[in-house]
Amino acid sequence: MRADDVASSAVTPKQLTGALRTVGGAAPAAALSSFTDALDRRLLRITRPPAPLPVAVRILVRLAAVGLVAVPTLLLLLS
Repeated sequence: MRADDVASSAVTPKQLTGALRTVGGAAPAAALSSFTDALDRRLLRITRPPAPLPVAVRILVRLAAVGLVAVPTLLLLLS
């Protein structure tokens, strides 16, 4: 997904989706069903990107990450 974000900043979403469809059309027939599902979700994400998380949620996620690192470390240091 990060590669798609970087690529879409270099070219238009229409160019990127066209290139991905071209590459996706070259997939072997045995891999097509699972590959096309993933490709469709990827193309949808490029053409209609999701809304960013609210600031409060981003802060909570960061606090949880700090807690997941800090709590076990503190417990090890205090034991």
